[in-house]
Amino acid sequence: FGSGIAITEKMRASGFSGNTVTVFDATTGLWTQTYLDNQGLYTQVTGGRDGDDIVLVGPLIDASGNRRLSRLRYTNITNRSFTQIGEESTDGGVTWTETFRLQFQKTN
Repeated sequence: FGSGIAITEKMRASGFSGNTVTVFDATTGLWTQTYLDNQGLYTQVTGGRDGDDIVLVGPLIDASGNRRLSRLRYTNITNRSFTQIGEESTDGGVTWTETFRLQFQKTN
C-alpha cells in the first residue's frame, strides 16, 4: 500500500471466529475497519482523528438483519498502548452504549 497501511486481525474462541481488516488511507487521513464474525455480525466503520482520539463510525447489521450504528473509539494512545472502546447506538447516534473495552499493549 503506497499511500497507507492495512492490518488484519483473526479472533478465535470456542465456537466463535471473527475477522477484521483495517485500512489507513494516507491521502484522506481516514481509517476504515470491516468486521465479520460467524455469529452473523457485520460492520464497516470509517473515521479519523478526533482530538487525541481516533473515532470510527458506521452501520452495524446483526444476524437478524437489524441495523444500528457502531462506533469504535481509540483512546489513551501512546507509542506502547491504547484503549479500544466499542459502542452501539439505536437512536442514530444521539446516545451510545458501551459494548466492550479492550486494552492493547506492545510486549516487545
